[in-house]
Amino acid sequence: MKFNTIVSADIGLSGGLSLFQDNQLVAYISMPTIKVETKPARYKLDLLNGKKQFIKSGPKKGQAKTVQISAAKYDIHLALNEIKDFFTFSEPEKVAPQASAQYVAQQQNNRIDTALLAKKEAEYKAQVEQKNREADEARKKAAALSKKKVTTTQTKKFDPLALDGDDLNSFVDGLISGNIK
Repeated sequence: MKFNTIVSADIGLSGGLSLFQDNQLVAYISMPTIKVETKPARYKLDLLNGKKQFIKSGPKKGQAKTVQISAAKYDIHLALNEIKDFFTFSEPEKVAPQASAQYVAQQQNNRIDTALLAKKEAEYKAQVEQKNREADEARKKAAALSKKKVTTTQTKKFDPLALDGDDLNSFVDGLISGNIK
């Protein structure tokens, strides 16, 4: 029996590959990629007062300490061998008709899971906002209790005409010497 086989490719790094036989989805994979280091990370010796520092314990004991000065750079490339393997498939003797039903069921479960996750996330955000409001109120109450209460006191006005005797003499001496202005 000859199968009507279609291979679908959604191009790009975030794409995928699909295999259909007799209008039924048989297999689907995300686009295979590999991470390639284009520029290695750079390190320098960790110095303290101009002297090398050494690791004191653990599996790297005795090795010089280093500090990373620039991170490694990576590029994402398509894994061509895995793509080639996907296209060089052998036709199966029996097609699994449940594959597309399983795929549809999996997509529905993913939608349900996404909805539940969004609901739980909204509940969690509401709980966090409530806790933050309660903490803000408690912080405001504590700040109100710790603030010093400002009281105004009236100071007596100084009346030099009310002075007599020694007080008057010390006042006049202070004015003459410049201590009182």
